[in-house]
Amino acid sequence: MVLGNSTISGNVVIDKTALVVNSIINENAIVTDNGFVNNSNLSGNATVRGHAYTENVKMSGSAIAGMRAKIWNYKLSGTAEVGGDVIVYNENGECDNGVQYLLTNYYDNKLLDCDGKTADHPDNKDVNNQIFPFNKDIMNMKCHCYNLPDCNTSSAGNLYFPEFEFYGPNPTKNSISFGLKENFNSSISAEIIDITGKIIKNIYPLNEKTCFSFDLRGLPAGFYFISLKKNRLISGVYKIVKME
Repeated sequence: MVLGNSTISGNVVIDKTALVVNSIINENAIVTDNGFVNNSNLSGNATVRGHAYTENVKMSGSAIAGMRAKIWNYKLSGTAEVGGDVIVYNENGECDNGVQYLLTNYYDNKLLDCDGKTADHPDNKDVNNQIFPFNKDIMNMKCHCYNLPDCNTSSAGNLYFPEFEFYGPNPTKNSISFGLKENFNSSISAEIIDITGKIIKNIYPLNEKTCFSFDLRGLPAGFYFISLKKNRLISGVYKIVKME
């Protein structure tokens, strides 16, 4: 976008969501990416790119403002490059060489070092630790739809009372078993619930014995929850994986 009293001439390129306001851009200057040029003058091969912002700035030669640089009231020329997180604010400053990536303070009126540093100079190195992309072995899921036997999904234990004990197997193709840690005279029931919360089976009452076995052979493969109840109150909820 070009707004206000801007003058564009020569072989200027303005593209990729760039914004120019009340500025003079001529010769071979480029404003690209999310570059924002406000009330500034760009000529020669000057470039504003990345998320750089320039205001009341005069740029010429092969000067570059890039990355996240914010520049006010400054003159950049020659081979000067300002990038990184640099903030430059001066009543009157200029630079014609060097790469400036080092973070500066806002409104501190410090001039750029302008001392010939390159992008590889230690002062311009990224302060963050180097990132190593994850390889396929790390990203490969150990538990997925085709490898359910490798899953350990029985970690969801009792919610309230410790009377029930999980026997397994989980995942399972046929049945799942639970037991009572001790005998007690209570009404025991169970519900088998799918992942949408729908009750698939309601088993009530269960025989008063120390071990229960639930037949799951008629259920489609997927995730289910078995809710065990004592006197109609939930005493344990377990997540189950049913395989084909």
